[in-house]
Amino acid sequence: MNISHANIPSSHFEVRFESLFSDGRGLVFPCDEEGQVDINALSERHRSNYFFARAMLGREYATPRVISCGQSTCQPSSQREQVVG
Repeated sequence: MNISHANIPSSHFEVRFESLFSDGRGLVFPCDEEGQVDINALSERHRSNYFFARAMLGREYATPRVISCGQSTCQPSSQREQVVG
């Protein structure tokens, strides 16, 4: 999967914006369990990418999903995924 990650701690939640046109591509940002991203903690580049992804919902990116991640990997499953709306 070719997804760009912002700096993410080892045990966390992340919000994923997947591309509508390129399978396996998208943007990922650290968030809380409700999908809230601390934009002040992002670098300027990641903050710009986050705002771009939000602005391009439905045009370039699908509705974002919140994924719960463990110590080293994210294991999306229907029980651990939440669509952010």
